[in-house]
Parts: sequence; C-alpha cells; structure tokens
Amino acid sequence: MKKLVWALCLGVLLGAFPIAGVAQTSQGDLSDDLDENLIVHFDFETTNETGRPLDISAAGDTKETLYIPETKDADGNPLTYLSDGVAHVSAAAGSYLSLGAFGDDVKACTEMTVFVAFQAKGTPTGSFANVLDMNNVLRPYITTDGLFVRATDAAYKNNNVALIPDGHPVAMDQYIWAAFALRWDQAAATLYCDTYVSVDAGQTYTRYSTTHSGVNTMFSNCNSLYLGKLQNGNAWNKDGILGFDFDDFRIYNQSLTQEEVERIQIEKTPANVCTQERVRDGVFDVRFCAVIDSLDYSEVGFEIVAVDAEGSELNRFRHASSQVYESVLALGEPVTAQELGGKYLIAYAILDIPDDLGTVVFQITPYAVRNGITYFGDTLQARFEESARVTV
Repeated sequence: MKKLVWALCLGVLLGAFPIAGVAQTSQGDLSDDLDENLIVHFDFETTNETGRPLDISAAGDTKETLYIPETKDADGNPLTYLSDGVAHVSAAAGSYLSLGAFGDDVKACTEMTVFVAFQAKGTPTGSFANVLDMNNVLRPYITTDGLFVRATDAAYKNNNVALIPDGHPVAMDQYIWAAFALRWDQAAATLYCDTYVSVDAGQTYTRYSTTHSGVNTMFSNCNSLYLGKLQNGNAWNKDGILGFDFDDFRIYNQSLTQEEVERIQIEKTPANVCTQERVRDGVFDVRFCAVIDSLDYSEVGFEIVAVDAEGSELNRFRHASSQVYESVLALGEPVTAQELGGKYLIAYAILDIPDDLGTVVFQITPYAVRNGITYFGDTLQARFEESARVTV
C-alpha cells in the first residue's frame, strides 16, 4: 500500500444507509519503465473464472494462475483463501498457494527481481517458516533470529547460499515488503544479489548485498512456486509454524536498483474522494465521500483544514470513519459505490457553515491506516465564496 490515488467529483448530495465494517485495496502504481519489465504479478484480487489468483503482469506472455488447496479446519473453514485482495495461508499442513511450472517469461531470465508483501502470523520458532519457495532460485524464511533468504541453483539444492548472512530482525506479526534482485553472470558462473527489506510499507528499505561464485545454472531450472510452504521434500504437506497473509507477489525480468525498488507501489487504498454541498438560508453544508475497494483497514478517514482567503487557518481536524456505505443518494437518486469506482463509500459532513464567513477553502487530505502505518493521499482543495463553490 503506498501512494493514495484520489480524484475529485462534483455535485453529489449524500443521504446514505450504513453497512457494517471499517476499511483497504486496489493495485500497482508503477512507472512505465518498471511496468514494462513486470512479467509475473499476483495482486490477490484478480482471479480467473474458478477463483484462482490470476497473473495481471503488464509484460508477461505466459499468464500464470495459482492453485488453492481445498483443505479445511475442524470446523469446516478453509485454511487457504482470498479475501479483499489478501491471500490468507494457514500454518497448518496442506495450506499454501502454488504454481506447478513457470513459463518462458521466468525461465528465459538472466536477471530478475522478486517482490513480495506479506505479514507473518504467529510466533517464530527455531525451525524454518518458509515465506515462499521458488524452487532452484529463491527461498525466504523466518526463524526466531529473523528473516533469512537463500538463493539456489540445481547444484546447490540443500547446500544453498545466504542472501542475508545474519538475518533481518522481524517482530511478531510485522508487515514486510521484500525485494530480491538477482543477476546471474553465466560466463563467470557468478550470482550477484541485492536484498531490500522494508517494515514501513516501502517508505524506507534496508539493503543487503552478496556475491556468489560457482553458480552454473539459474533461472531456467525454476519449476515451481509455493507461497507459505516449501516444495522440496513435500514440505507443503507439513505444519509450516507460521501463517502468512500475502498482499502482493511480483517478478521483474531485471535486477532492480534500490531507487527502482522504492518506486514499487501497492494500491490497496481508497480510490477517490468526492465533495458535495447544500445551500440553505444563511448557512451551507459541505460533505465529503471516498470510494474504497475493501474492508481491511484499521482506520480510514479525512484530515481537513479550513482556511480563509488570505490562507489563515480557521479550523483543523481529523475524522475517522466508523461506517461504510454501499450507495448514496444524489439528488434523491441512489448512486452505488460501484458506479463511482469502488465497492464501498465512507462519508463525512461539515454542517451549518455561516454564509458571512466569506471565502473558505477546504484542504482535504484522505488517509488510510493498515498495520499501524498511516498513508496519506494528495491534498485536494474546494474553495467557496458566499456558499458557492468557485474553484476546486
């Protein structure tokens, strides 16, 4: 989740009914040059007709799909499932997401960057809890000592090499973005590795760099992907110690620099903001609504600053939404969240603003909170003179 994307709408008067919930979701906001190198992308929102996660990459030709096993707990609840753009994988045996064989998009690479956004659920132990396994290429895992990563080719298998030699510290239930940039020099039989780890949703990264010699075969041997388990030795059918929530998984066919990794965005956020107004004798109301695509935030809302014509601050406050809506009334007619580009709406109104206040400019900054991190959207302005909007 990163940069919030918002658009301004005009002239809707709210009169809505609430539904239960609080608020997350959308997808990538990459620049064109990175997008052109994106060959595998699972956002865990987009599925095929059978409900399996679908590869939405811009540059990939062999669109992949992920398998979801139908394992259930003792109460009949699924152990692996998708919900609001998140893939939930239980620690229990037989719970995972998998891809049996990559296509030529991956196998033809001589360099790549694997990006994953996830949250480990539970308490690490001294044993391995595998975040994912790209067989013969990459295996990040978590122990009590932190996040470790190993790269491997067919020659290494169980004797593979560490990309984070001493591990990256991980707190319980921490939200992690990790990017593994790999470049293989076939002639020199050398693998160059940069690992980037962020615990603040991509705002800052810690970099680890390693070089490994004697790597004679690399990406062409990548024959499977397992998320939340390890494929080797049928480890997918064993208890995984930790559960995982996956927000995003990507593969680029280039070894990204830190600057490029920092430009990766996951749009799991509200989609747009609307302003509405109603004029009555001596006063006017201003209302705001935002379209969202999910119910997976801990908090969403608006930060609003009112200033006068000279820019002097009149009032400042934050409103956290406690209700969401499926539709609103626009001049007596229902308008659905879907029509406005999302699944649900949140709303807030400032009522009984005196006409004689003169010019008022509202600076509206939407925000969303997930995993303890607050993400702000662009600040939009609505200017009113004698209760009539004149500029936006």
